[in-house]
Amino acid sequence: MIQGMFDPKRKLRPIIVIGSVALLGLIGLLLILQLGWLVRPTAIAIELPVVGVDDAQRKVGFDIPEPTWLPTGLVLQGAHVDPPNWTHIFYGPADGSPRGLGIEISTGPKEGGYDYPDTAMRSVSVSGYSGICVQGSWNERQEWVASADAGALEWSTGDFWYRISHSGIGLSCENTVRIARSLR
Repeated sequence: MIQGMFDPKRKLRPIIVIGSVALLGLIGLLLILQLGWLVRPTAIAIELPVVGVDDAQRKVGFDIPEPTWLPTGLVLQGAHVDPPNWTHIFYGPADGSPRGLGIEISTGPKEGGYDYPDTAMRSVSVSGYSGICVQGSWNERQEWVASADAGALEWSTGDFWYRISHSGIGLSCENTVRIARSLR
């Protein structure tokens, strides 16, 4: 009996089993990592239908302000809404070309956000509220292009968060702030 306890074959059996399980686990982990089977947090793109501002107004729990000043040639194109606390109204040329501006408005805590380089952000005031304005946009290589005909203005009133973004319409920060101040 004492001799059986020290049998070398017996001591190796648990090591072989544990080693095999570990090896299979490692192979499984490598497959998961290689094939992307791990669950990763990702943004899910949801296609929101285009609705009119009146329809959007009925779906959100706040009054949707509209600008009283816009650059010449821009007309209301429609809105997206994610009830009850987010809407995006967009304006563009009457010919439907893919340029123009959008105004996002949401209530409650801001989720996520937009990323801008520190060097592109400029502090501004919108009707007494602090905000940031940026000129430029990210290119396909994720490089900031300050000379791009695009930009954004973000600010919060405490109850509401706003973002005006624009592309292809030659809008300066000053005129973007002018649009923001005209919201009624």
